Amino acid sequence: MRAHPIKPPQWIATAPILNEATVFIAASPERVWELIADNEGWPRWYRELSKVETTRAPAGVGGGRRATAGKIVLEETFTAWDAPSHWALSIVGSTIPILAAGGGEVLIKPSKGGCQVTYRQAMQGRPGFGWLLRLANRQGQQKLQRTLGRLRDLAQAAS
Repeated sequence: MRAHPIKPPQWIATAPILNEATVFIAASPERVWELIADNEGWPRWYRELSKVETTRAPAGVGGGRRATAGKIVLEETFTAWDAPSHWALSIVGSTIPILAAGGGEVLIKPSKGGCQVTYRQAMQGRPGFGWLLRLANRQGQQKLQRTLGRLRDLAQAAS
């Protein structure tokens, strides 16, 4: 597994490769937060993930998890944990040879009748491989929007 530097949440918006999707969810921010904070439950709505397990507790900044998507394994450290509004992580290790850095964040904003949820995924390729990472990620935006749709469906079903 290749090690990656911890990136702060502020890096995500300026990353060389950024996927961003937003969805309105007719559920409370607290309900959406429950689903975001439930590491092991992510594969229910993030179907590309086959397994997510907590590796460092307690939950919150400095905690960590391991996410598996097929043969890809990501070691992640939480860099923001402000319930129920802001959650972020930095990829600190991965089996992706062309990845130099990565991270993600979820922003939850109260709105009339529910909340607006924005999910950002950020990546930076190793020198000389940014083009290849962009190519591999060409469907990333659409996949992220569908993923948020499944999160919406799950949150609203339980509300």
